Amino acid sequence: ARADHEVTQARHPDRSAHLADIQQRFEDAVKTKVTIRESRKRGSGRITIEYYSLDEFDRIARLLGVQLE
Repeated sequence: ARADHEVTQARHPDRSAHLADIQQRFEDAVKTKVTIRESRKRGSGRITIEYYSLDEFDRIARLLGVQLE
């Protein structure tokens, strides 16, 4: 996955800057570390949201509109 991101940066620096901006906006919204990785297949990729406690997990889930039991 890391190689995919590095290839994107080398070939499309404007797109990488755009993704970095979006990644920062995600982090600002959820108040934790977010990683966005593009895959080689255009239009697909992965968003990873980190959490460091169960309380933080619950908070992020609620932010995303997930109903917790």
